[in-house]
Amino acid sequence: MTKKEYQIQQIRVMKFYCRLPEYFLEDARIFEGEIAVSTEPIAYEQRQSLKYEAISEGMPWGKLWDSAWIHLAGEFPKSWKDREVLFQLNVGGEGLLFDAQGVPFYSITNTSSLVRHYRKEYVQFGSCTTPGKFELWLEAAANGLFGREEDPDYPDQHGDFGSIRKLRYGLFRCEVWALALDLEVLMSLLHFPHTAGDFGFPKTPAFPEGSAREKQLMRILSRAVDCFAGNPENATAARAILAEALQTPALASARTVTAVGHAHIDTGWLWPVRESVRKAARTFASQLTLMERYPDYVFGASQPQHYLFVKENYPALYEKIKQRVAEGRWELQGGMWVECDCNLASGEAIIRQFLHGKNFFRDEFGIEVKNLWLPDVFGYSAALPQIIRKCGCDRFLTQKLSWNQSNKFPHHCFRWIGIDGTSILSFFPPEDNYNATLVPEMLNYGVNNFSENDTIPEIISLFGIGDGGGGPKEEYLERGIRCANLEGCPKVRFGRADEFLERLGKYENELPAWHGELYLELHRGTLTTQAEVKRNNRRCEEMLIAVEKLYAGRDLKEYPTRELDRLWKLLLLNQFHDILPGSSIALVYERTRKEHQDILESCNKLIAALANDTECVTFVNTLGIPYHGLVALPESWKGTEELASQQTADGKYYVSLTLAPHQNRVLNRKDNRKAISQTPVPVLENKLVRAEFSNTGELVSLIEKSSNREMLSAPANIFKLYHDRPNANDAWDIDAFYMNEELTEACCCTQITPVTTGALWAELSFEFAVGSSTVQQTVQLMHDTKRLEFHTSVMWNEKHKLLRVEFPTSIHNGKANFDIQYGFLERPIHRNTSWDEAKFEVCMHQYCDLADTAGGLALLNDCKYGVSVHENIIGMSLLRAPTYPDATADRGKHEFTYALMPHTGDFREAGVREAAASLNRPPLMIAGDLSAWKLPMEVKNITGSVVVETVKRAEKEDALVLRCVERHGCIGRCRIHVAIPWRTITEYDLLEWNPVGECAESGAEFSFKPFEIKTFLIKK
Repeated sequence: MTKKEYQIQQIRVMKFYCRLPEYFLEDARIFEGEIAVSTEPIAYEQRQSLKYEAISEGMPWGKLWDSAWIHLAGEFPKSWKDREVLFQLNVGGEGLLFDAQGVPFYSITNTSSLVRHYRKEYVQFGSCTTPGKFELWLEAAANGLFGREEDPDYPDQHGDFGSIRKLRYGLFRCEVWALALDLEVLMSLLHFPHTAGDFGFPKTPAFPEGSAREKQLMRILSRAVDCFAGNPENATAARAILAEALQTPALASARTVTAVGHAHIDTGWLWPVRESVRKAARTFASQLTLMERYPDYVFGASQPQHYLFVKENYPALYEKIKQRVAEGRWELQGGMWVECDCNLASGEAIIRQFLHGKNFFRDEFGIEVKNLWLPDVFGYSAALPQIIRKCGCDRFLTQKLSWNQSNKFPHHCFRWIGIDGTSILSFFPPEDNYNATLVPEMLNYGVNNFSENDTIPEIISLFGIGDGGGGPKEEYLERGIRCANLEGCPKVRFGRADEFLERLGKYENELPAWHGELYLELHRGTLTTQAEVKRNNRRCEEMLIAVEKLYAGRDLKEYPTRELDRLWKLLLLNQFHDILPGSSIALVYERTRKEHQDILESCNKLIAALANDTECVTFVNTLGIPYHGLVALPESWKGTEELASQQTADGKYYVSLTLAPHQNRVLNRKDNRKAISQTPVPVLENKLVRAEFSNTGELVSLIEKSSNREMLSAPANIFKLYHDRPNANDAWDIDAFYMNEELTEACCCTQITPVTTGALWAELSFEFAVGSSTVQQTVQLMHDTKRLEFHTSVMWNEKHKLLRVEFPTSIHNGKANFDIQYGFLERPIHRNTSWDEAKFEVCMHQYCDLADTAGGLALLNDCKYGVSVHENIIGMSLLRAPTYPDATADRGKHEFTYALMPHTGDFREAGVREAAASLNRPPLMIAGDLSAWKLPMEVKNITGSVVVETVKRAEKEDALVLRCVERHGCIGRCRIHVAIPWRTITEYDLLEWNPVGECAESGAEFSFKPFEIKTFLIKK
């Protein structure tokens, strides 16, 4: 066979394969149907209350996000008895079929956001045991091609949705369908241009081009086409010809692939969260049906929130899931409540993801999940390994770093080591995909791409299409069966991910190590996009922890367990990895804003419930460190009997308070305002620092007085506006070339006010024009702190712009420190290697610090995450303005505060973290006298910096939980005292499940390794 002849036969076979679906239906008939459309989903039980009209193929029925109930009716002829029946249904979106008892059993779709051109429209009904009339109910959803709203810059991408395409049923020509699958597998072995669809995976042929085996297989394929001869009755004979190739066994040395059914479902992304409820039901129903047909098949799903969605909305379906879990056929994956963002969520929030996630799985199913399952998260904090381990997990799976723009991550199976030294066995599926299809090309790519394939003889394949795809469909399972022992590809076996991950343990000592964060060289814009959501998320994190501590100092009978549980779960849901990062549609953020507001208002109600007295207020410091700073007074107050107060431009009054850790202070009302003065000189100065500004609003000098050191090398607090058009992924990405597209004339100072000096602080204000937007900024310096605060309000009217602020420093060092969850991370700030160069935008939480041996400059913030430190310049991203997937992302008013804090010596000893914490969590203000409030424990440092992070009621018993962390990266030692009636102190894991230390009494000492997190249960 010449090369030309081979190509001719290849085209012939491919076209034949594409024609075969025309033969799947025999004696095809059209359903009779009627439809009722609604703007919101209607429960199955209420479907009869709707108004119905007749439908037919080709009829449009709904606009984007509409829902519908479709009633279908047909008749099975007597001649169909005991023959297989097939439905062909396409409603221009997603759909879910219900049986006669109202239980969903199978889903259809013409769309998935993960795979373009995906279709799932054939439903194998089974054998016709009872001829006669029948009816079906189908719930439909008019979701667009990518399930989302249109990008205004790239219109007409919806595809065909909300339109009836197919309403057919007929006899199922099983042999023709099976013939198509036989062909598909063999075509994939030969690297045909089109096999299982345009899924975009790297194709790896099984045999060398022009080899004898390649030509031999092509001849077999051609013979099968000859045999079929356009007659579906010849399908069995054609299959017999292909069997010669399909029965040739794999090589003895072939690697093994553990194939796990999977369906990645984003809790909210290009559709509202309410649609994820139905996506979960559609997916889960289909997989339960497949389990009935394929006894070896195993499906797995993560995210307890999705299981709760199904439990609350589809209880009968949920009971079927529980049965399959008990049988071991359905695998519970991942310990988190949702697959949450791991850059932006706080350390305590990540612990709560595990706490609520693992408790749900244990309470509902009696199973402890031992792995963290995060295939699609945008980077992984170096604090995570310790949290994973202490939450009872020892395995971690992701694949997202295969998306790196610049550098190929060197490992697929490795030991990931965090900032405290904890090691977690980690695995990246080497197919670089969590939508695998079980075709030989993709399987071969996986085993050949596997970095550790010289050591480990197997890989895992996560097969099935998520996000509307419904997970695996029959074809995927059939491919896996054909590839179980097939020449030219690895050996496929269906199995569980947890068992695969456990088997990797035998190789752990031979595996390479990766220290520090798993930085994704992509999606850097998610550190900044949807700034309001990020700000409210941090406020909610801080407020929930503060309220828990407040109630932990009361009688536990008053503890609002149920309400706090509800509020935490709202927050955790909205930390999903497409919600908090800012990569979802506007409908998602409408809900997120409401739920963040619910959390904040509910927390304020819980605080207000403790007292009611307008003659005094109590301020409670809920930080585990001293608080020094300003606190706002009630609106009706003018001052206090003890402390001077000062009024801001918007009429609010503040006092300066210093409170020890977890201390309270009662203030009585009295007008005691101090006079203020004004001076035109743009200098803010106290005994510690001197800050000089130009008449154009630039910070031109910042002197740390004890060392007489100038901290700046050039004017600072410089706003810079950039054209922001990433190559792809608008809301997700900031590409490095943005730095070349600065709009140099876009920022100018339009107004400056004189310095105002009052009882507590001095301040001056500026107004800037930034593009089409305005920035109002009040710079404050308290009389007894080094913290220079920039209180900022922006009316943001941009589109595809990035606003940053920069601070050129006089400090030269090759590294800087960045606040992360429960610690800090040292990163290089040069561009020596491609790995360093790729980190042009990184994540911080409340501060970053650039210093040398003499001292440094810290940048603090109350809601920003995207930062760069390059050589001597600190820059922070403030706002973006993408148009996809939310056309109005970030437009409108924003408020935030950042601060500069010069210091001498090491930033840890200078109190940088403490200053940042004070900026983020001021004391709680309670109307009334709570002078008796006191936590029933006290933690005293002996060495190091052990900080009380969390005090709350235990999840399962009347005990207190005390969570402490060593924050300085040093060996720490502390003494814990408890007050009667509390008596014993026992260290537990982070889940509060298992003791990991001996029971001790009040006054016991405890040691901490650097950055170690310890959780104690205190009991009576």
